[in-house]
Amino acid sequence: MIRFLKSNSSYVMKPELAGTTAKATILVGDKEQKTMLRSAEILHDAIPDSTLQVLQQYGHGEFSLNHPKDYVALLTRMVSPLR
Repeated sequence: MIRFLKSNSSYVMKPELAGTTAKATILVGDKEQKTMLRSAEILHDAIPDSTLQVLQQYGHGEFSLNHPKDYVALLTRMVSPLR
């Protein structure tokens, strides 16, 4: 656990991320820790044309774990234009 926490707290975003052409959607629950919300905002600011969705009434991992059908439906909508 100590290694995990040290690794998480020492992460540095690579500057090359700003050059990505990937279509990125960042999901974060509004009940997550403030550090997670801030990290999502930082990622959104760093990735050009990214989308930030703050999921109301969701905690960390809750969307995919507790609502898998809704999560898969969202992912399907996101990738369907790529077909």
